[in-house]
Amino acid sequence: LRIRFRTAAWRFLNYAISSTIGVLCLYDKDWVWQPREYFVNWPHFPLEESTRFYYAVGFGSYAYGFISLLFFEPWQSDFLAMIIHHFSTLTVIIASFLFKQTRVGVVVLLLHDVSDPFMEIAKCFLYLKWQKLADATFLLFAAVFMFTRNYIFPVYVITAPFLYQTRGDGPDDIPLAIFWLCVGCLIVLALLHVYWAFLLIKMIIRAIRAKSVEGDVRDVESDDE
Repeated sequence: LRIRFRTAAWRFLNYAISSTIGVLCLYDKDWVWQPREYFVNWPHFPLEESTRFYYAVGFGSYAYGFISLLFFEPWQSDFLAMIIHHFSTLTVIIASFLFKQTRVGVVVLLLHDVSDPFMEIAKCFLYLKWQKLADATFLLFAAVFMFTRNYIFPVYVITAPFLYQTRGDGPDDIPLAIFWLCVGCLIVLALLHVYWAFLLIKMIIRAIRAKSVEGDVRDVESDDE
């Protein structure tokens, strides 16, 4: 239990720092909520230092997570889903940086970051046996997760390249292969988000019946088998 607590606390610190950097990077950007603006003047808009730094933090975090999943963390029921998720996210980070799709890239990073601190701090409260705080924080995590990943991500981010990105062989077009690589990874991420939202709903129903949150959402499936 002590090892689990330390792992959750470390992840909370990691995700909280990354989320804070993302918010500071994007809070004053008018284009964040205007997907059409993601591609205006592409590929000629400048890469700001704050965006470059956030990319470095995001890449480091997901690269570490990917390696940790493969070699260090105990196996969980959604191991394959997590590997696919981290690989797809790393692909989006690298491709969007190399091909100057950084406005989309940083939005994807932030949408993936903001819910995770709530999940890890909820685990910490659970391991400390602070049940009411664990319950409240878990519900907050579920709400933020579903709003950012099951609503904003598909509605604002995935649709944007189809609606506003020019693609083809022109000087201001993104190559079709790169376009479909990035969009394909985004769609894979969206499907995984639906899968995890399903597990969250199962866990919420189980918590209502038990009158408390128990365990890790990533092990809900295996617990039911």
